[in-house]
Amino acid sequence: TEESSNYHDNDDDGVIALNDVDQQDDQQVKEQQQQHDKTTQGICLLFLSAFLFSFMGMFLQFTARMGLPSTELVFIRSVFQGTFVVIGMLIFRVDADQSNNSSKSA
Repeated sequence: TEESSNYHDNDDDGVIALNDVDQQDDQQVKEQQQQHDKTTQGICLLFLSAFLFSFMGMFLQFTARMGLPSTELVFIRSVFQGTFVVIGMLIFRVDADQSNNSSKSA
């Protein structure tokens, strides 16, 4: 009876394993959850970038009023932003082999 409880007869067309159907459903739910998580993360990053961009403008106006030359402002901004870009590149590193394989399959 254990074997019959794991299987479902589908109008004599064949036997379908219920465990396989459950695994497929679980996989679909996991994929949908991952997609939802990526969408949520993307929206959060969008708002964060908008906030930081406006924050940067505020600080640039503040430092310009203090009398810093525009060339120094550009240099300081480049160093500050470059630091975050390098950190982001290190955190979200993509191997060259991985990027080549994904471009071939597309």
